[in-house]
Amino acid sequence: MKSNAPLRGRLLTVLGACLATMLLGLTKNTHYLGLIQMFKASHALRFQDVPTATMSTDMLCDACKRATVGVHFSCVDRIQRYVAGGSLFKEAQEIVSGEYRECSLCHVNTCQSIDNTGYRPSASNNGNQAGTSAADAENAKMNSVTSQASSLKNLTNYDLLLKESMVPFSNVTTAAYFPLSFYSGYRNQGMVFNGFVMKCIELNHSQILLSSIKWKDQFGTNKRIQHDLLFDVVHWNSFYPELPRFVTYDHTLHWQVEGNRWRINSPLVNATLPYAVAKTQKQMFIHYRRYTKLLAQNTKMQRDPVDTLMLQGAFRPHPGIQEIMDRYLERVLGVSDDTSYIALHARVEPDMQKHPVCRDKKVIKLQDIFDMLHQKFEEPPVSKVLIMLGRHLLEQEDESNEIAKENLQLLNDAIDNGLWDGRVQVFEAGSDILEKSKYHEFAPSIGGSIVNYFFAVQADLFVGTEVSSFSTDVVTTRFVRGNVKNYKYLPEGIVQTTSETTAAPPPFAC
Repeated sequence: MKSNAPLRGRLLTVLGACLATMLLGLTKNTHYLGLIQMFKASHALRFQDVPTATMSTDMLCDACKRATVGVHFSCVDRIQRYVAGGSLFKEAQEIVSGEYRECSLCHVNTCQSIDNTGYRPSASNNGNQAGTSAADAENAKMNSVTSQASSLKNLTNYDLLLKESMVPFSNVTTAAYFPLSFYSGYRNQGMVFNGFVMKCIELNHSQILLSSIKWKDQFGTNKRIQHDLLFDVVHWNSFYPELPRFVTYDHTLHWQVEGNRWRINSPLVNATLPYAVAKTQKQMFIHYRRYTKLLAQNTKMQRDPVDTLMLQGAFRPHPGIQEIMDRYLERVLGVSDDTSYIALHARVEPDMQKHPVCRDKKVIKLQDIFDMLHQKFEEPPVSKVLIMLGRHLLEQEDESNEIAKENLQLLNDAIDNGLWDGRVQVFEAGSDILEKSKYHEFAPSIGGSIVNYFFAVQADLFVGTEVSSFSTDVVTTRFVRGNVKNYKYLPEGIVQTTSETTAAPPPFAC
């Protein structure tokens, strides 16, 4: 019988060469390993089996060091697809195979730009140009992208990141909001959204079907608007897996729902592609309200980490809206040393006059609120006041409504002449600052509410009312972010809502 020793020897030689090549590849790709470390540290992935000692961030460019995880989401996506178990050997294989090259955003050796057809490099990335090496051709191509990728506010760049960040994973489950859209005012919808996200994590769903989350422009066009048109999904998805990531529709993974209809019977029971979650909007609203009520009643109860992430900033406006807000605030506040402002939510619109709940807590005259402000703060604590109310609702009201007529006159006078004897400037924001943008066309009402909400969150001091879910949510968000300068007006005057000793902000109860 012939000996197999020569064959075994050749196989061992080849295996040894491969191992040496992989080790060399790992050495040359410390930037790639550094990215894994960065993602792991920021909770983007759980690579428990990757030895930290082999990783280095020395070669990270400045852009990568300060960027959100979303900037390199294509790398994250492919790493998770290829290396679901965290196998260093498989990572080495992918590196040696040449699939991880220059990042299309930072131009440093880490990964190659990908398309959405199975996470493979685009064929166009492999071609040679006359008189130029493949690497040089790749460098030239990526340079044109790099020059446009300095900020997430570059909306062209954001759209590219958005597309990459929402490709669905096949090895985790996806949830869809069963009713397929929200309704009601902005923050009522917001509480439903928060409750739904918390329920998804509770049920171990790691993805949310984007097309099932639509917000209603309640007092404007009355149309339903898909979530990614209003909010920053790239930023949100960078918190995966602590938060479920939004994903686009896949005909294989999500065939049981399409558009605005479910394609199978009894989806709450039978649907798995995707799973149907939340029988009704009211169910999610009650779910979240019950949770916030328990937080206020039980001082030892910890806030759900999912809720905390959303309130701390994972949930934020679309970069296009945020850019408009930033420019407006810079113009209003100017370049003076004092850029502080109060956000005043004056809920005195005609519908609040008619609202039957919590009448003993209402203040429906703007003059009363202004008088309370002057009494509470004899000297103005800030240089400007942002007043938030539905001006258009006052303007549209019938002349016979004397209170609405008086409130509108007082609003105009405050804008023209200020408060505290003219020492404090008063300004408005809301939908007016979106007037010349595309957002005013399809989301004039909810867009304005988003603007006011996030302006109120970042204000130095907030004054609102407990009869409004908008005010309640602003106080909660500010409290979670460490700002306790929150007040509410009642018929008897203005009182502080939260302080340094507050265990939890009061829940919405009206």
